[in-house]
Amino acid sequence: IGRDFQKNKIYRTIHMFPKATYFFVFCLVAFVVSQHNTCSYHDGKNQYNFSPLTLTNEDYKAVDENNQAYYFNICANTNTVICDPASPVCQSSSQSQLYSCGLLNTQTFNVIEGIATVTYTDGALCLSSGIPRTTTIFIECDQTATTPVVESINETIPCNYEIRMKSKYGCPAGSNSKCSYTTANGQYVDLGPLVRSPGEGDYSIRDQNGYLYFLNICANSTVCKNDAACQISPNLMVSLGEQTTETISGIQDGVSIKYTDGSICNNGMPRTSTVNILCDQFEEGRLVNVTETTACNYQFNMMSRHACY
Repeated sequence: IGRDFQKNKIYRTIHMFPKATYFFVFCLVAFVVSQHNTCSYHDGKNQYNFSPLTLTNEDYKAVDENNQAYYFNICANTNTVICDPASPVCQSSSQSQLYSCGLLNTQTFNVIEGIATVTYTDGALCLSSGIPRTTTIFIECDQTATTPVVESINETIPCNYEIRMKSKYGCPAGSNSKCSYTTANGQYVDLGPLVRSPGEGDYSIRDQNGYLYFLNICANSTVCKNDAACQISPNLMVSLGEQTTETISGIQDGVSIKYTDGSICNNGMPRTSTVNILCDQFEEGRLVNVTETTACNYQFNMMSRHACY
């Protein structure tokens, strides 16, 4: 059914069909809508999940050499600057006019020279050529770009735009394979997005006694040097486990990571730490608390959507 039809024309056309045909059309439309709502892609070799890049209250912004602003989103229409019709990419001209640079229901994914792309077509007609505006967003893999970085916007040919950005979500799922877990029923859990780079700093938290703890996931802590976690008290830092001893297992509602061979405790045993990462669809990665469950055995609790499966 063409999108330019008026509602009453669609209604009359559907009611000319037998019920079975109506049911088929309904299922076909539902299938197409579900396809456009997806935000993941498999290129035959790697799986990509772009859903963490979807913004709900703001938009990405890029400005070209002519000082024209482009507001865009990934797998959703823009939130703050709204084109008519609503679109995932909106161009704001120097005269403050808004032009759609592609529609959400035309969304396609690809991998071009190793870079994941999202393309939107059928935007507003270009004034110079009369062809619809089109936008391709290049999402370059960068594990250190935990916050997406918009780098450039270029009009490669009239009314065809290329936006380039970097993000860890441009990396194939499992690209940080040592930081993943596969459940008994084959579900893959990628914890790679929780890894903190040196520039981001460690996760940190204080316990009820005021001791300060630093922690990283699947990598050495910046503060703790060659260890995954450590405890700091006045004039003393003790290891709570070496990163090389890491083991990952499944727990109810999440994933657990254990580190051993930390600093020797007063009882003569090496310190250990366990990080329980519990599923919370609304948290990127938040350290909630830390407790000493038994002598020199520490448990961190973290909430993250990356532990959901």
